[in-house]
Amino acid sequence: MNNLAQGKTVGNIMLKYATYYMKNLGFSVIPVNPRDKKPLIPWEEYQSRKATAEEITQWWQKWPNANIGIITGAVSGIIVLDVDGEEGQRSIKDNKLSLPPTWAARTGGGGFHYFFKHPGNSVCNFVKRLPGIDLRGDGGYIVAPPSIHPSGNRYQWVISPKDEELAEPPDWLLELIQTTNTGKLDPEDWQRDIPEGQRNEELTRRAGSLLSRGIPPAEALTMLLAWNQKHCKPPLPEREVKTIVESIARREMEKINSEFVIRTMHEEKNDEMEKFSSEFAIRNSINENSSSSLWPEP
Repeated sequence: MNNLAQGKTVGNIMLKYATYYMKNLGFSVIPVNPRDKKPLIPWEEYQSRKATAEEITQWWQKWPNANIGIITGAVSGIIVLDVDGEEGQRSIKDNKLSLPPTWAARTGGGGFHYFFKHPGNSVCNFVKRLPGIDLRGDGGYIVAPPSIHPSGNRYQWVISPKDEELAEPPDWLLELIQTTNTGKLDPEDWQRDIPEGQRNEELTRRAGSLLSRGIPPAEALTMLLAWNQKHCKPPLPEREVKTIVESIARREMEKINSEFVIRTMHEEKNDEMEKFSSEFAIRNSINENSSSSLWPEP
């Protein structure tokens, strides 16, 4: 088979899978550079809308060997746990973390992608929250089967969407998601450059640090856009930085609202107890000074 015919065959397979992911699973699909993880198109808009069948066809007609990228988060209704090789598997085992049956793919690099339903609230991407454990949520993407890894290995389904239902994320993963990894940021942290693969996590840390100190979201965004341009190599698209700030800002607001509700409930409970104690004291006083009881006989 000559190279042209082989290219058409591969392109037909990739186009078939990309179309299936969009039409049957509701995923937002983008073309990714062959044997690479870099999108071939500006993909910010596809974080909030799905590509049409016509767009997908045009992409794979233009780049028949393109890998398939799936944008994670609310737009596709999924989050993806990336368990990276032996280090990730060891984290799962050592921390006694259970994984429910769900869609799972073996990555070309020897790790695994576990797919879960999007929980509904904003989900930030994170890197190595545990050793070898990454997450792709809102504003992230993964490379999907049958794409080819830079090593030459294919991404393959281990448990395909035809074999199993998509599971809810386990409780331990939800707890990791809710734990914003702001950490303590030293002045040196703000001066160092961030390589590709760590940009989202590091911008999330800095957004959490700024917003938790009461800096308004608009000001935090302005600061992080400038920092992104100077220190992220290469810079994340402006839309992704905005998504990170909006996500963390919502989380901070949810935290404030939750604390307010708990405090209000506690205050109301105290008011009720004080009211009850006062009424009880009055009743006892009446009973002690009256020949007849105000309470019904048993």
